[in-house]
Amino acid sequence: MKTLAIILNPRAGSARAFGDGELRDAIEAAAGWAELEFFDASDDVPGAARAACASGADAVVTAGGDGTAAAVLDAARDSGCASLMVPLPLGTANMLPRRLYGDRDFRTVLTELPDYRAVTLHAGEVSGHTFYVALMAGMPVHFGQAREALRPDGAGRRLNLAFKRLRQGLASMARPHMRLKLDDGERRVSRSCALVVAPGGFSAVRGGADAPGPAVLEHLLMQHGDPADFALKTASFLAGLPTSDEAVLMSRQPATLSGPKRIELMLDGEVIKAATPIEICLVENAATFAAPAD
Repeated sequence: MKTLAIILNPRAGSARAFGDGELRDAIEAAAGWAELEFFDASDDVPGAARAACASGADAVVTAGGDGTAAAVLDAARDSGCASLMVPLPLGTANMLPRRLYGDRDFRTVLTELPDYRAVTLHAGEVSGHTFYVALMAGMPVHFGQAREALRPDGAGRRLNLAFKRLRQGLASMARPHMRLKLDDGERRVSRSCALVVAPGGFSAVRGGADAPGPAVLEHLLMQHGDPADFALKTASFLAGLPTSDEAVLMSRQPATLSGPKRIELMLDGEVIKAATPIEICLVENAATFAAPAD
């Protein structure tokens, strides 16, 4: 690996904490072993991604937030990009970089990159958007937004927004409204207040880049119960510890999510709005990433 195409979006994610040119200087210092070409993604992320892929670089590196990384991966997949993908942990949630690189910061990833290997991961797809770690709907989206609003950024912590999202999360807990159909409707789960979908399965996601997992989607749903039991389920869910009463379902065929006319989804940390019913599909071997052996 000798050439890197760097897609730079200094306006996104935690990259905003850097001053003008500071992030670029840090990247150049950490990747001094490679020939670098920078592509500005401030105004047109898909265009920058297509240009980076066309450069023929050994790896396409995304230096931006979770939304930038998602847009780059979608554009690269559409253009049949042959380069390895390297999403740096410069977002707020950083779900995909955490799966690939653990707690490494972006400087460490760039420094170690020559020793990384190629790893191909399955993905899920919703309305043309792919996700490699998890799709979330319902209660965890609102709680996740509340958490992100408390992170310091250029505008400081946004307490009013955090309380608003927290109230929305509590309301969705008390009003289960989602329905999921699997296997062409043969299996149905209704009145769910939380849904998490993992391509390759939850064991694969917890296993990191070493475990792409089987070509399946795993669905974790939470349904309403009595208040004490529901509180316990919620705490377990947020801690990533499914309880025995929760339904973990597996599917190869597309699953259909319905409920309100429009619903917010969190795809690898990036929130989108989509009209229901929503089809959740599996994309086998969707992208190839550079990842450490550990």
